[in-house]
Amino acid sequence: VWTRATSATLQLREDPAMSGGSFQTPRKGRSDFTKAVKRRVAERAAYRCSMPKCRRLTIGPGFSDSESATCGVAAHIYSAADGGPRGVGGLSERERTSLSNAIWLCETHAKLVDANRGDSFPAEVLLGYKELHEHLIRTELLDLAVPYSWIREVEVLSSSLFVPNTRLVLGRLTLFTGPNNSGKSSLCEWIAGAASAESVGRWKTSFPSNAVTEVVIRCNRPEPVEMRLRMLPNGMSDFSIDGRPYPTNPLRINVLRVNRSTMIESASLDDIADIAHQLGEPDGAVEKLVPRIVEYGTGWLRVAHIEMSGTTRRLVARTKVSDWDLGYRQQGGAERVRTVIEFAIVLAKMTARYSPVLLVLDEMLENLDQRSLAQLVADLAEFCGELQVIVVLPSGREEGALANWQGWVRAAIERTPEGSRIV
Repeated sequence: VWTRATSATLQLREDPAMSGGSFQTPRKGRSDFTKAVKRRVAERAAYRCSMPKCRRLTIGPGFSDSESATCGVAAHIYSAADGGPRGVGGLSERERTSLSNAIWLCETHAKLVDANRGDSFPAEVLLGYKELHEHLIRTELLDLAVPYSWIREVEVLSSSLFVPNTRLVLGRLTLFTGPNNSGKSSLCEWIAGAASAESVGRWKTSFPSNAVTEVVIRCNRPEPVEMRLRMLPNGMSDFSIDGRPYPTNPLRINVLRVNRSTMIESASLDDIADIAHQLGEPDGAVEKLVPRIVEYGTGWLRVAHIEMSGTTRRLVARTKVSDWDLGYRQQGGAERVRTVIEFAIVLAKMTARYSPVLLVLDEMLENLDQRSLAQLVADLAEFCGELQVIVVLPSGREEGALANWQGWVRAAIERTPEGSRIV
């Protein structure tokens, strides 16, 4: 269906069916977008469908020389009315009509995402699609030759941990929760396998099993790509891309992973060497981050500089919760964790300007109190728009930051006699 409009006034419309309404009788209590919001979401999408496999152009010449035409839809991410697909997510009427709740789609996908009450396209997934698409448009607009990979789905075909054919959809922001030994960290390692074979090294050596572990990772680069990672009982692994075997994984993604094992401080008394150890990065790279950490960070560090004691580098910083400058080792345990995460965020953001990045914070947030965790979740959502983020928490810890998880895909892992499941 093509909407006719003059070239001077482009008519942007929203499909009422997108949120449980109809063309003839809009649902009572429905919260519709203004013309300004419709125009802005269309412009931010460059009038292309935001679905990763589509990107269809939705604007062009009309039926005469003085007309233009559009087949695009300003669709609601959370529903426009109570009882609509995906629900209202606790949003107020004003929030439901805001730009942040709008995604630009072609008419085909606008209807598809609402099929079966929207179960196949949760609101968090649509938010991720929107952010990915806008990031793509931004790089094109700035003429940046930025290769990127968006991991949209992981399927565990076989393993000793999960029931066969376990599927997980990733958003830009994804939360893993579950009890200990349920497979959360293993999922992170397999996803990191999209970056390099070294990322699955612990799994190959620490979990001897007669079973073959086989994982499919589906990416958009921007075209859809399917990578299959197979780990054999003898410790060997092999890759294939779209069914074609490769000796090494050619799909390079920068995975910056900070987990509980890396949070053990190194034997060095050098603060920079210690932080570099926890990030798995060279000392020199971390040292060069210090002058930029305040400018490019989330605001956690208000002051940061290096003091030398002989040949030992000492990080002196003032955090958001402190009124004075303290050495890194004088900070409390929770402050040090948050400081390391701040370095990880800044490094990931700077890298993401030129290559794809996945930031994984794996089971090392237990030291954060509820307030600090809630602030970190909000900071990740606000400051990490150029990269994908995975946060891993034990069951129950996410409740302390419940209000701040909006926009995240949550994968709750539960153990069963047959193996772990994602619910």
